[in-house]
Amino acid sequence: MMMIFSGKYSIFYNIFSWIGLCVIQFLILWLGNIIPWDEAVIDSLVFNSFFAFITIGLWYIVMNNDLFGKISIDQIVTHLSSFVISLIIWLFASTHFLRTIFSDHVDYLRFLEKTIDVRIFIGIVLYIINLLFFYLLKTIKQLRNKEQHEQQITKLLKDTELEALKTQINPHFLFNSLNSIHALTRSNPEKASEMILQLSDYMRYSLNRSGEQLTTLEDEIKNLEKYLSIEKIRFGNKLNYSSSVTEDSYALKIPPMLLQPLFENSIKHGLYSVSEGFYLTVTIAVIGQNASN
Repeated sequence: MMMIFSGKYSIFYNIFSWIGLCVIQFLILWLGNIIPWDEAVIDSLVFNSFFAFITIGLWYIVMNNDLFGKISIDQIVTHLSSFVISLIIWLFASTHFLRTIFSDHVDYLRFLEKTIDVRIFIGIVLYIINLLFFYLLKTIKQLRNKEQHEQQITKLLKDTELEALKTQINPHFLFNSLNSIHALTRSNPEKASEMILQLSDYMRYSLNRSGEQLTTLEDEIKNLEKYLSIEKIRFGNKLNYSSSVTEDSYALKIPPMLLQPLFENSIKHGLYSVSEGFYLTVTIAVIGQNASN
């Protein structure tokens, strides 16, 4: 359940707004020469403090009702009951308290009786303002919670997509490499041994980075070079490659295995479509604040 004022700043703004109302009422009563300044101070403090206390319960009514949803009879009855009960309690408690304090101030008691109608009108306005303010506050909090929830879902989806991408890449490449090793064990045992070592290093990197969100471009390039070395053993002279990476690019952070599909697709669609061979060139540089390849 959302709290009415979560955070010290929200509490501060609420207190400051009620103090502001107290000051306004005091200035009207005192500067208008309606009552003496000491009576004006107590009058404004009592009425606004009691009303601020009453409106705390209004928040819980707002929490259980939706202003923009389907309005039911129960909601109407709840709001009307709260409105009437709150005004009665506020007016009775504050006036009784003031009569007790100024029991011997005849002029003030006369003033209090004459201004009951005005105070009821002010109470109605304040109640409506607080009701709309609480609904606004509730809507803002709901929108913020929804935004945070959507951000969490988006992050979770991205993480899931990356993990799914890794699980798709590794088995596909692993099966092809194992088939090649099997073929080389008889025709060229030395190449088979070299390929096993390269494959071991490559898979070790992939497994070690499986739980990480980001890695450096330098580590990614080194691992991709192992991948290309394995493919070079598989295809021999049909596959040639070169790379050019600027020094300021190595520290860039990227998701692990992000570049792997680019290399696989380049070899798949390039090497398999030609008979004389394929040359792969990789160039990575930082232009401004962005990396290009």
